[in-house]
Amino acid sequence: MTNKLNEAKLAQLSAFVLERRAAVIRAGGVDPAVDEVAKVVESHFGGDLEAATQSLLEELTKRVQAAKAASRAAHERLQQAWNSPAINEMRARRDALLAEADMFKRRAEVAESKHKAKIATLKSQGFSDSEIAGVLGLNEAADEGLEQRHANLLAEAAAVRTAMEQHVAAVLAEGLVA
Repeated sequence: MTNKLNEAKLAQLSAFVLERRAAVIRAGGVDPAVDEVAKVVESHFGGDLEAATQSLLEELTKRVQAAKAASRAAHERLQQAWNSPAINEMRARRDALLAEADMFKRRAEVAESKHKAKIATLKSQGFSDSEIAGVLGLNEAADEGLEQRHANLLAEAAAVRTAMEQHVAAVLAEGLVA
């Protein structure tokens, strides 16, 4: 992307330079580049400015078409890489991990809700905070296990996504789109 950005900036700079040169010529100044262009027109086109202009436009058109074709081909290679069997397997694994993580998150939320309800019930029955902590200590450990499993699944899904990105980059670098 940086390369395209640099090319775009260079094209803008070139256009600006040409505009400034045209302004100098319109003001009656001399631009040595015009003499060079005149020599090329004379040597390659026998002085026929129309033919030189037509040739330049055709060449620029070919370059634009080639750039568009290269861009389309690169986009297609990227799409093929992201839809390869290996990536599809990784995507399925990541999706399964995320679904399982979501399930553990919901279970942890339900457990936390039940835990809060039990605390409220025990408090309403007159139990002290230390008695409640003793009774619910095992439940808290189980709740933390659910939260830890959720976090582990999310981390594994992120690792799979990173592996997918690395695989696509490697495939594109090697030109091995299958």
